Amino acid sequence: MKKSFLVLFAALSLNAWAQTLELSTHMDEFMEKMNENGLSASVICIKDGKEVLKKGYGLSNREEQISNTPQTVFTVGSITKQFTAAAILKLEMQGKLKTTDLMSKYINNVPQDKSEITLHKLLTMNAGLVEAFGMIMKPSTAICFLNAP
Repeated sequence: MKKSFLVLFAALSLNAWAQTLELSTHMDEFMEKMNENGLSASVICIKDGKEVLKKGYGLSNREEQISNTPQTVFTVGSITKQFTAAAILKLEMQGKLKTTDLMSKYINNVPQDKSEITLHKLLTMNAGLVEAFGMIMKPSTAICFLNAP
């Protein structure tokens, strides 16, 4: 009985390992093909809480021929705006916030000249904040950004 259990356990473990390896290989082959077509990216694939692939593809700096790594930081520009808007609207539907709420309800130490900015104004890009495209926002610079004229 013990041998049957061990054989079954080993077979299941081997099967799970093979599926993980197959996923990793599939994704790596796909990303290599995309890289051949000019895609530059960093990929981390996680299955069942475990990393199965962690790799950079292409170049992070074409001029200096610097390769991407899993740690490469990318400027995402405006791609996150629609996800943020959807999350805020869902929270509003759940009654957890209102788009008419002032941002000072959620952010401490908002300067007086920005104290009347609502979530709606932020979502519709009508808050009057300066452009910060490509700026890496660290917690310490967020207040500097808010204090900008």
